[in-house]
Amino acid sequence: MEVGDRFPDFKLLDENGEVFDSRMLEGVRFITYFYSGDGDLESVAEASNFNNIYPKLIIRNIPIVGVNGDDSVSHQRFIKNNGLKIKLLTDADYTLIKKVDAWEETQGVVRSTFVIDKKGIIDAVWHNVIVKDHAEQVYDRVKSLMKL
Repeated sequence: MEVGDRFPDFKLLDENGEVFDSRMLEGVRFITYFYSGDGDLESVAEASNFNNIYPKLIIRNIPIVGVNGDDSVSHQRFIKNNGLKIKLLTDADYTLIKKVDAWEETQGVVRSTFVIDKKGIIDAVWHNVIVKDHAEQVYDRVKSLMKL
């Protein structure tokens, strides 16, 4: 998926085992990022970096949602162990991950980030994300889209 495409609607379980329906985000700009797993060091760094920009975004009503194939229990532990504020969702069968082209058969989940506008259209996209400074790049892009 690329800039200008409509981001697919989805219903996934969150870290509490509750259904998170993307239609709840209608009318809200949001960030969704896809990552490999709750346990690896790159994922910890990426989540921590997104957590660092979270206060600057949530005050503007821009939530951050992380997605991977891990279950709710793993997400709860990941959130607790790393003091995260962001929402984490489970895509156990990788349906959404594959729909947004964040999957490669040889690699599995490809680190990818999407900024989705209030109408569900992709404003910005990064594939094969390099974690260092990525969250700040996303924040800078959001600021430019909002003309802050």
